Amino acid sequence: MIALGSFRTGLFRPSMLLTPQDRHGVEQAILLEVRPRLGWLLAGRQRRFRGITRADLGGAMARDAERDDPGVHV
Repeated sequence: MIALGSFRTGLFRPSMLLTPQDRHGVEQAILLEVRPRLGWLLAGRQRRFRGITRADLGGAMARDAERDDPGVHV
């Protein structure tokens, strides 16, 4: 990346992207309905497995793009 002139790389790894509609069948429809209600079970180290909305992920990516500290950020 440095050779391409980029001194900063942000990597995003959402566990489950929560969308307002089902796009991938019955299994996803069930997960979209149940998963947000079970978020409280995913505490501590398991917190990283919570779902995230498109808006929240997009906001995090925009804030990350505005940072100017060099390196790789996960």
